[in-house]
Amino acid sequence: MRHLPIPTDHAGQPYAAGAVFNTCIVNEAHDFHVRLTGIVPNVVAAETLYDQQAQTTTLHTFQRQPTIVGANGAVTTDELKYLYTYRMVGDEQPGRAIYDRLRAAGGEKCPLCGVNAVKTLDHHLPKSKYPVLSVAPTNLIPSCRDCQSAKKSVFPTTAEEETLHPYFDNVDGDIWLTAVVNQETPATFTFGVTPPAAWGQLLIDRVLNHMESFELYSLFAGNAANELTGIRQGLTDLFNSGGTAAVQAHLQNQAASWRQGGQQAGRLNSWQLAMYQAAANDNWFYSQGFALV
Repeated sequence: MRHLPIPTDHAGQPYAAGAVFNTCIVNEAHDFHVRLTGIVPNVVAAETLYDQQAQTTTLHTFQRQPTIVGANGAVTTDELKYLYTYRMVGDEQPGRAIYDRLRAAGGEKCPLCGVNAVKTLDHHLPKSKYPVLSVAPTNLIPSCRDCQSAKKSVFPTTAEEETLHPYFDNVDGDIWLTAVVNQETPATFTFGVTPPAAWGQLLIDRVLNHMESFELYSLFAGNAANELTGIRQGLTDLFNSGGTAAVQAHLQNQAASWRQGGQQAGRLNSWQLAMYQAAANDNWFYSQGFALV
């Protein structure tokens, strides 16, 4: 949902392929370290290919290998997952500073949903299926726990199934997230995707899949319901003092404010903008439909 710059090291440069892996294996037990150093060329090649395929929407063709065979023997999936869990996430471990840097680079809000707070890193291609990418920086996305849990270990098998990648996809140049008012008691909002005319079918399918994979339709609807609960009395006061026109003008101002803020922050497709725009355009809603409980 929100575009992020490519991860950079402490010097402000994009991480070189294999750099994080080499950091995480420092001071590892001798025999394990020997096997790990033997697969460095495999890791470098995998990270390079991953970046290329992420830019061309071909990550679904990335080969899954449960065991990586290098110059000094094989390294298993569990051993590569260990590098992330214990040598990168673990406190006072060699890769922890990189973990913290990657997580902080996402800002306060999860780029996958744009709603919840960043709490962790999510593997865009799951480490259980693609262990060679366990500590690849561009495969590690700042994420909230809800988005991490929703995706789980799902991986794409077609281009259409590739969810949006915050480092490589930027879909906030146009407004495409929209909402409609459900004229019921109380009023609710249903969110959807209205793609710009310039979008190709593949991008449309990927955005739709992203919304479904991270359960964003229900997340946005729930947030909108809570928002209406909070503003209902204020809208009632406006209606009592200025009538329908005052309520509609307020809703239009709120939509304009969210649009302007979204343009400045690179977040044009917020549920708030979609909700207020839908409310401002719905005669039933601003003519006291908002007040029904």
